[in-house]
Amino acid sequence: MGSCPLPKLHAISALGTRLCLYHMDTADPNAEILPLAILRHPTRVNDYSPAERWGYDIMEERGETKLREVFREVLKGCAALRANE
Repeated sequence: MGSCPLPKLHAISALGTRLCLYHMDTADPNAEILPLAILRHPTRVNDYSPAERWGYDIMEERGETKLREVFREVLKGCAALRANE
């Protein structure tokens, strides 16, 4: 994508202790941010924040483990950048 030197861009949205994790492959110019945006229904209010997107709770082991995985991946990418300087 040009502006991000890491192979994968991560984003985290938190609502209380629950997390929605986003990512994008920066090496692919056609990559999309995942999970994809929820399309707006033209005549009805639809769910803008489905529960399954908030599947990680940092107060639970599974959520903490997933968050640490993301941190490790980002740190590994940053270390690789420093090594290539």
